[in-house]
Amino acid sequence: MPGLSALALGNDKILGQGANGYRRQDYLSPLLISDPVNIGSYSKWMTVTLAGRLVDRKQLSWSTQIHECFPNYNTFNSAFRNVTVEQLLAHCAGIQKTTTFFNHYDLVFIYQQALMMEYITGQEWESLIHEHIFIPLQITSARIGPVYDENLLPKAPIGHELPVNSTKPILRSMLTPHILHVEYALSAPFGFVACTLHDWTKFLYAHIIGKTTGYLSKDTAAKLKRPYISVDGDGLGVVVYNRA
Repeated sequence: MPGLSALALGNDKILGQGANGYRRQDYLSPLLISDPVNIGSYSKWMTVTLAGRLVDRKQLSWSTQIHECFPNYNTFNSAFRNVTVEQLLAHCAGIQKTTTFFNHYDLVFIYQQALMMEYITGQEWESLIHEHIFIPLQITSARIGPVYDENLLPKAPIGHELPVNSTKPILRSMLTPHILHVEYALSAPFGFVACTLHDWTKFLYAHIIGKTTGYLSKDTAAKLKRPYISVDGDGLGVVVYNRA
């Protein structure tokens, strides 16, 4: 890693924060604590939080099924006709991530969770995230999309990858607008929602004490912390572990 940024949060306060290294490999542009960073798969959690906000507003139900949102469902795979929003968000919709299925169907079906919310509200995922996540939580540094570009002296950290059998990282390639739109909601390993770590704590705080802030209803705040099945495992947007 060309650079590393870290923040410690405890007792509802930031206890410490620091950054070291560089924004881009081999170029002396220092990484700062004020830099926005792409926060990875946590934007899946934001998508689930958005769903919770819509449920609280009676615009969506956890039991809403795919076929209810798409008049042309006859063109879809009938095996998934009755899959619910909750099952998709909990990774319990019966979609198997084998190589063949992933190459042909995985992105199509997993993306339904965002498409269902778009269909019901008449808004794109991006505008919904601004309305229900960034604005009410005052995440002022947030943006959707890669924060980096291909400039030699970047204004923000650049994504890097380590090729197989290599010891030197290379820049992550820029993606097409269409793929970016899909990846915003999925985030796969990419994470194209970005903000400063300081602003990121506002989202964490909303979930930690969400039942007392009014941001989420008490029932929804509790639901988003529970595993879908059993006492451990996939919850809605997060993996839940019950530790001593």
